[in-house]
Amino acid sequence: MHLTISRAELSRVISAVSRVVESRNIIEILSNLRLVATDDTLTVTATDLAIVAEAKAPATVAAAGSVCVDAKLFGDIAKKAGASEIILLLDDDKLVVKSGRSRFSLRTLPAADFPSMGADSFNAEFETDIADLLSSVAFAAGTNDIREMLNGVLLRSKAGKLVAVATDGHRLARSQGDEAPSFDDIIIPNKAVSVMPKGTTIVSVSPEKMRVIGEDITITTKLIGMEYPDYERVIPQHNDKVVAVNRDEMMRAADRVVTVSSEKSKGVRLSIASGAIQFSARSDAGEAADEVAADYSGEPIDYGLNSLYLRDMLAALPPGKVKLALSESNSPAVVTGENDNWDGVLMPLRVN
Repeated sequence: MHLTISRAELSRVISAVSRVVESRNIIEILSNLRLVATDDTLTVTATDLAIVAEAKAPATVAAAGSVCVDAKLFGDIAKKAGASEIILLLDDDKLVVKSGRSRFSLRTLPAADFPSMGADSFNAEFETDIADLLSSVAFAAGTNDIREMLNGVLLRSKAGKLVAVATDGHRLARSQGDEAPSFDDIIIPNKAVSVMPKGTTIVSVSPEKMRVIGEDITITTKLIGMEYPDYERVIPQHNDKVVAVNRDEMMRAADRVVTVSSEKSKGVRLSIASGAIQFSARSDAGEAADEVAADYSGEPIDYGLNSLYLRDMLAALPPGKVKLALSESNSPAVVTGENDNWDGVLMPLRVN
């Protein structure tokens, strides 16, 4: 293998795929990137056995070839290179990296040892900004070992539209996306959600895998092969106490009062009455209260919430008015904003 490539392009593709590489690996090859030079293109691939990330960059290829090299070391060298072009040359089992007067000789592993996810076979394909859709609900996904099916985002095709859902049992977020053909429900693992390319992508799905082709990177991920809970059962349909409030004012007030809270949940009490919401919190360290204007004309109601969950949910909505639809102080709250395609559910919290 012998090629010349711009430093900027090499840094770009290394950074794009390296997000998949774990910082610590028992299997040495998983700490490596696979480099394949052919047809005036350098293809760089990373994997953690569950996700494969592949990016391509133009290069002047004098001799085709392939090799594996340590991801972190190779990435650091590319970032620090002083010249605008970098030469990569495979010399026996060493990868020689030249940039201006700098020269590095790196230990390598055979490209044949790099893991493969197997042949790709997909049942449905569509275009959408998958990163935007998934990220709008991903904050609500679970992170526990007991209910593995919650450790990701559910993606389904319902009535010809994409629907993304995430829940950890304490909160739920749901968002509707673009049109898509029918396919079986899939659960995309949290890590895969976090590395999805931004912008319009081509998405292909099967019961076992999902492939996302972006402008400069392709992500292929295994899926969580389990059945997602019937989330629609926990979304209240008849919450008739609706309060509207400015999103940013609500976030700031809740954050201010929980300063005195020593609880992990940072519980906050909402005392909702005509024209206003009073936020309060207390602990052994002291008490705090704040108030914001609100559009509400129903019977007064007190409601306890985890302020961290509330903040995450409000942050997923655009600035402006948000609505909380309540029924009783011990029933779930439905949260909506000015985006008609998004809604969320928050479970109540007992606050002293």
